[in-house]
Amino acid sequence: MMTHPGAISGCPPGLEYLTQIDQLIVRQQVDLLEVLVDWECANKYSIQNSLGQQAYFAQEESDMCQRQCCRHDRGFVLHITDNSGQEVIRCEREFKCCVGCCWCADGGCGWEMTVESPPGNPIGRVRQQSSKWKPHIGVYDESNQLIFRLWGPCCPIQNICCTDDIDLTVGLGL
Repeated sequence: MMTHPGAISGCPPGLEYLTQIDQLIVRQQVDLLEVLVDWECANKYSIQNSLGQQAYFAQEESDMCQRQCCRHDRGFVLHITDNSGQEVIRCEREFKCCVGCCWCADGGCGWEMTVESPPGNPIGRVRQQSSKWKPHIGVYDESNQLIFRLWGPCCPIQNICCTDDIDLTVGLGL
C-alpha cells in the first residue's frame, strides 16, 4: 500500500495520492462464481500505482437482476475508497436501455456517469462519445467543460479473444 502523503492545499481529502503518481493501474478482482458459472457479480477493483502499491479500492453497488440481464450496460454506483476505508470518490451511472452502441452515443443513447468527491460534492461527469470504431469517452468538469478524452482499444470482441490488459490513450481538450 502507498503511504498517505498528508493534506495538500486545494486537493479534495483522500485524493492526495493522485498528486504523486503518473499512472494508475486498475485490476479487477475476479470472483470465482463469475468464472465458473458465468454469474455476473458486483465488481471489485484494486487501483494501484506503477509499482503495484494499492492507492485505492473500488467496489460496485448494483442490482443483481440488472447484472444478469443487462451485463455491461447496467446501472451502478462505484464506491472508491482510500487505504483507510474512507470513501473519497463516488461514481454513479444510471441504467439506460439503449446504451452501448458507439455509433449513436451522442444521440442520447450513450452512457453517462456522474463523479463526486467527496461523496455528495459533484466534480464532473464522464460520457460515452460517438465513435466509428474505438471506444471513445469524454471527461468533463463540474461546469460541463471537456477536460480530456480517453480512447480504448480497437477490438470489437474484447474479453473473448482479446484478453490482455486494456490501455487507454488520454488526449487533452478537444
